[in-house]
Amino acid sequence: MAGQLRIHTANWLTGGIHVLILYGAIHAESAAVWPFALGAMSLVSFAAWIGNYRRLRHIADTPLSNIATAAQGYVEIAGIAEMPGGTPVISKLSLTPCVWYQYEVFEKNSKDEWTLEESGASDDPFIIRDKGGHCVIDPDGGMDNLPTVIMEAMATGLPVVSTNLGGIPEMVIENETGFIVSPGDVGAVAGAIERLIDDIGLARRLGERGFQRASELFSIENNVRSLLALIDVKAA
Repeated sequence: MAGQLRIHTANWLTGGIHVLILYGAIHAESAAVWPFALGAMSLVSFAAWIGNYRRLRHIADTPLSNIATAAQGYVEIAGIAEMPGGTPVISKLSLTPCVWYQYEVFEKNSKDEWTLEESGASDDPFIIRDKGGHCVIDPDGGMDNLPTVIMEAMATGLPVVSTNLGGIPEMVIENETGFIVSPGDVGAVAGAIERLIDDIGLARRLGERGFQRASELFSIENNVRSLLALIDVKAA
């Protein structure tokens, strides 16, 4: 599930920016801002398309490797997939035996618009085997539990708007150093950003507290000091 959320993060951010642009245009005093708003939305959409295309090419251009001789980094492997215990995962909607599944359920609302009602993916590790060996695939592997970009934002005194995935709630304290929203809630993201834009004093206070928290928890001096203390204790 977390892997699926990471994949769609850029698209949610694009949607949130579109909402902010529309909000600003609707509340503008002059209709002359609409061409600029539409142009800005076009640029944001184009940037998102470029990002998605780069990710597509990154996957498409990755060479196929044997498991036993695969280099470190991103590689593409092909083989036979199986569950470690032999019992397959059952997909949630079609009830099909498999090793991994992903689904999205959309529903048309009263405005004749399709909205995402439910989504999910299996997170059970599975095995891929080829002629040279085997490897374990963890669908949630490689997750950045403490994103560096959040530490950097806090270290520069910026308020943070993020989700409650991984260790982020340990970094961002709701209404103290920023805002925490549910993954995939574009409206909540837009609302949190709007609050910061409308209340510069609030944004400044959250940023200052975030800077203090980053200095206390994530500075290299404090972390090295704590690590040396642990080493000394074990050595004794």
